[in-house]
Amino acid sequence: MRFLFGLIVSLQLFQTGCSFLLNPPPECQVDADCAVGSVCTNGSCEAPEIEPEPVSAEDAGQPGATVTDAGTAEPPTAADAGTPEGEPILDAGSTNENQVGDDAGQGAPAADAGTSLEPAPAFDAGPSCAEGQVPDCTGECGGDAVEDCLGVCNGTAEVDCAGTCGGAAEIDCAGTCGGQATVDCLGVCGGFAVTDCAGACNGGAVVDCTGICGGDARIDCLGVCQGAAVVDCAGTCEGSATSDCAGICNGDAVTDCAGTCNGTA
Repeated sequence: MRFLFGLIVSLQLFQTGCSFLLNPPPECQVDADCAVGSVCTNGSCEAPEIEPEPVSAEDAGQPGATVTDAGTAEPPTAADAGTPEGEPILDAGSTNENQVGDDAGQGAPAADAGTSLEPAPAFDAGPSCAEGQVPDCTGECGGDAVEDCLGVCNGTAEVDCAGTCGGAAEIDCAGTCGGQATVDCLGVCGGFAVTDCAGACNGGAVVDCTGICGGDARIDCLGVCQGAAVVDCAGTCEGSATSDCAGICNGDAVTDCAGTCNGTA
């Protein structure tokens, strides 16, 4: 009886072990049962599947292309490439017989056979001067012609003391820009000595009313050159007031027969 019981128990243990080997328990039930960075998938801890980030057309180096898988770019459509529909779009990096120079691989058509390209005009570098010489504004090597402040070659415009190009302001003898002080004929800044009509500095010769330097013709009180009208003692032009012997205007003092002013002889 004990033998039979032991045999039954052994058979049950054997059956349980086979079932454990054939159907082992799950490794995990939630993500927390797995190591950091792994997820629980169908009872097993597995590393998460990382999907590649999409790459833009500019990063892929192919304008107009739509990038789907990592590192794979779809060729641009005719609309994206700016070409009419129906025309083929060349693959990036490919060339054809109509592509030349730096445009190869960009789909740029070459010039038609027989079309002559005119050479660009040569740049005029100016006259070739000897070493150490430079052309002036007229083009003469080593010349001294320069542009004035108005940009005119060999022009005469200058900047005045006020900073105006072509201005007339000057510094006077007193050092004032735009001042009016002048040097007189004696060399004095701001002096009053002048040269008369005879050429003498600070002389007294003047031009009379007839235009003669040093002449004696005068203008009378009526404004007539060499006229006879005079002003009387009362200040009246052509008046009749006179001074008596005592010097009194319109006085009554007279000289007597002895020659004495206001005498009684």
